[in-house]
Amino acid sequence: MSRIILIKKYHDKRGILSVIEKELPFKVKRVFVLSALKKKKRGGHAHKKTKLALLAVNGSCDVVIKKSKKKKIFKLNQPNKILYIKPNDWHELINFKKNVAIIVL
Repeated sequence: MSRIILIKKYHDKRGILSVIEKELPFKVKRVFVLSALKKKKRGGHAHKKTKLALLAVNGSCDVVIKKSKKKKIFKLNQPNKILYIKPNDWHELINFKKNVAIIVL
């Protein structure tokens, strides 16, 4: 089932840097951003083969994951907290906070 991956944060006087691609259990082929979300939900489907990684770089949202009869809700609210979604996991993004921006890899 899908799970949270915590990405290591590198702190210095300039700020915080988090490197994503080395921590993911798949090769990134596409990247897009969800923002200015006006509807109450996004997603509402599963992928047969595609693996996804979602992270909120601004604001927050909840992601409902369903597989078989199991259901789990993940809160995305930190840029180093990535939700890894495995193939065949039904996913739905809900509860968008103002100015939420979600990167999908």
